Amino acid sequence: MDHEWCDKNNMVTASLTSVVAPSYTMAAAPIASDWADLWLGSTYKLNEHVTLQGTFFATVFNRRATTYGGQLGLNVSF
Repeated sequence: MDHEWCDKNNMVTASLTSVVAPSYTMAAAPIASDWADLWLGSTYKLNEHVTLQGTFFATVFNRRATTYGGQLGLNVSF
């Protein structure tokens, strides 16, 4: 589980450096106070030289952001 201890009302200030323009300030993207990151993975040995790997991850209990994905891997040793 993760917990955000900072103030949730963050502001972002942006400035252009390549042209003359005034900087501006706006509210940052809202964040949740509590959330959890889940990882689930597996490895399968095809033979003594080849291994397959798979992982799935997701951020849960956070209504303001959705994060999920996966990773597949193939390891070959000589």
